[in-house]
Amino acid sequence: MKKKAILLLLVMSLSILTPVFSSDLNLVDYEPYSVNEFPDWSVKLRRGESLFFGSLAVTMPLTMLSYSVATNVGVMDSISDDTTEVLCELSVAAGLSLCIAIADYVIGEME
Repeated sequence: MKKKAILLLLVMSLSILTPVFSSDLNLVDYEPYSVNEFPDWSVKLRRGESLFFGSLAVTMPLTMLSYSVATNVGVMDSISDDTTEVLCELSVAAGLSLCIAIADYVIGEME
């Protein structure tokens, strides 16, 4: 155990003192993307993907809260299986996020 600790300490000290594990950042020049480097469809797809997963962080808790309120009030029956309940909530949240992404695409195409 003592040998492993000494070896780990030695490797850490060598990695700090000498840039063995990293390259010199000054050797690589940053070149910004050109305007026409990516096709329009890939830019729109990336925007839709960002909107879908970004809105999923909001729609999932709202869906879980809405389901909880609906089952506690008695508007709908509770699902007995926890896995099925989470999958249903996830599918509703994903559907809402997909609607948000599609609405953004349609609004962007109308302009």
